[in-house]
Amino acid sequence: MRPALPSNPLHLAEFAYCNTMEAEILRWTLNLYNGGPETCGILTSGGTESIILCMLAYREKCLKEKGVTKPNIVCSETAHAAFDKAGFYYQIEIRKIPITKDFMADFDAMKRAVDKNTICLVASAPEYAYGNYDPVEKIAALA
Repeated sequence: MRPALPSNPLHLAEFAYCNTMEAEILRWTLNLYNGGPETCGILTSGGTESIILCMLAYREKCLKEKGVTKPNIVCSETAHAAFDKAGFYYQIEIRKIPITKDFMADFDAMKRAVDKNTICLVASAPEYAYGNYDPVEKIAALA
């Protein structure tokens, strides 16, 4: 097997093994998490790309299926900068909530910021600036 590092997977005819490798990784992951035949996935090159693509998917799904008209993301002021980029690229309002004196997302402020157009709540574990864990379980329950 040739190394993948010097390849450009956009040229699938020349680097077919990259396509095979991606398909195998996705199948393993989908099997691990019990993904059905309609489940799909994508490999990305890092955190920023992953977040941006995920926000695009949330926006599209919510615009088409959830009646959202003006999508927004609710996150703390210490969330990864890629959420700001996604908001800019895809016209998604970013609602930044403050952090507590313990440097974690303020759950009560987050709860107040959510409305019918919220497509995503962000809980960082660890959060980007200080390495603390936001109250993930409470935020997940709010979602």
